[in-house]
This record gives sequence, C-alpha cells and structure tokens, in this order.
Amino acid sequence: MMHLPKAAIFALLLPAVVMGGKCTTGWQTYGSYCFLFSTNTANWADASARCLALGGSITHPADAGENKFIGTNVNQPMVWVGAHRSGGVFVNHDTVRPNDFNNDDNAPGTGNYQVYYMFPRQWRNADCNSQYGYICETPLVGTACSSDYQVMSGNRCFKIQLNAKVTWANAATACVVGGVGNLATIDTQIVRDAIANYFHSQVQNTAFDASSNVQSTQLWIGASRASTAAPFTWASLTPFSFSDWYTGYPDTTSGNCAVMFPNQWSTIYGASESVYTERLGYVCRRRSGVATLTNFFFSLLQGVFGGVAR
Repeated sequence: MMHLPKAAIFALLLPAVVMGGKCTTGWQTYGSYCFLFSTNTANWADASARCLALGGSITHPADAGENKFIGTNVNQPMVWVGAHRSGGVFVNHDTVRPNDFNNDDNAPGTGNYQVYYMFPRQWRNADCNSQYGYICETPLVGTACSSDYQVMSGNRCFKIQLNAKVTWANAATACVVGGVGNLATIDTQIVRDAIANYFHSQVQNTAFDASSNVQSTQLWIGASRASTAAPFTWASLTPFSFSDWYTGYPDTTSGNCAVMFPNQWSTIYGASESVYTERLGYVCRRRSGVATLTNFFFSLLQGVFGGVAR
C-alpha cells in the first residue's frame, strides 16, 4: 500500500502530469518538447542559467529534423548550442534529454575546452516572397574589396546583408550596382568556407553581440528555379555544379528560391566556460506539459518512486 507521504506527493503532482503535451505561452512545440527562442542575447554562462531558471536547459538538437526546426525559428543568426567538448571529447550539455547528434564542422582552434554555437551555412528552398537578408557578390577590382564587402574569395567580393528584410527579387535587384553584381553564387566549397569563416571571425571576437542591429537570421543566395519541376540555376548563369543543401532539401513544397539559414555548428575555444563573453542567441528546451515549478516535483517523484520516466 502506498504510504501517505507518497500519496500526497502524487496528488500534488497530478495536475502537472495531466497538463498533457501543452507548452506555455511563448514556447513552441516540437515533438514532445517545448522550445523558447530568445529575443535577447547572453553569454554562455548567463544563457545556461536563464534556461535552468525556466525549468530546462540550453537545447542540443537531437537530430537533423530538430536542428532544422531550431535553425528556422531562431531570432539571431548565431546561437549557443547545448553541447561542449572537453579535451576533444564531445559532451551533451542539454540536461533535459540525452543524445549524441553532432553537427560540428570541426573549425580549427586551440584550447582544451570548446563550446558550440550554430551559424548560417547550408541552404533550404523557401517562398521567394518571404523577406530575408541576402548576400551580394561583385568582381574584385584591384587588390582589395571595397569597405562594405566583408569577404573576398579568389577574384570575387561578397557582402553579407543581415540588416535587411526583402524578397528574393528585391535582393537580386539590390545586388546590381552600376550594372555589376549578383546575388551570391556559392559554386565551390572554397567560396562556401570563405563565407562561413566570416561568421566564425565575428564570433571569435569576445565583444561580439549577435543582436547588434540584426533584422534577419536567414540570407538569400543567387539560386532559384522557375518551377518545382525545374532545376535550380544561379542568377549569374554559372553552372550549378556545387550545392550545400540541408538534409531533405530542395523539396517540392517550400518554394523556388534558395536561402542560407542557421544549421551548422562550430566551436569557440578557451580554458573554461567563464571565458566566453560573446553574446549570442540561445534556445531553451523543457518537457511538454511541465511548468517551471513542477520540474522540482518531478525530480522529487523520481526519488520517491525509484525513477519515473522523464
């Protein structure tokens, strides 16, 4: 027979349990978990503490589908991921659910402790009338790109416009200056990595704040198709011999223009968590149907009954 203290605890917990799969206001549902996408930025330690105070932890995407869900809903182009490496060993930092999904691009660096962040790299197809930032390219003139172009690769210069929200067609028009320029043609791994390294260089700056004037987290590139039955082509008419589509893309339902979105992980290297002063976005995850206060009671219930599934 159940002892009175255990029964009392169970009665106290029952309202929380029967909440079912609902997420509270401000949280989004994916599978059996709730996700909160920060509208502000924080350093690693503060982001971890804020998620813990809300009854969860910084999320670590569990698979490619959840990684895509997170990347298409974040409010900053660079966000913390709930994982780290210590001495080269991958460690899940998400206390809500264990998993070993690892989307690291193995960016070079030094130091025994590394924390992960997500940044824009791979592509998905989207509605051409959606409004995002964009990446322009123009031929290199002389030996250096003009000051408003952040990336040089070979004989081309690239401008990353996060501080804008326009359609694909308007982005294509904005990239033509004096009859020269296009939406970016990412036609080699070298070009792809050069643009990725721009994001890395920003995050490596210990004073970096991902919220600085940012309006868009996704970036139009110069690939589009005339219809779902047609192949993708570059606005520059360069042969479409290289691609970096995210898993499951392009599909036949999402749209006919290509956009780069946050989905790839990289690392910042240091001696400990305390050295990471960069301010990035973050995503908290907790179980569906469990409010912040009841997380304590779930832990208590596990102790009383010898391990209740979380």
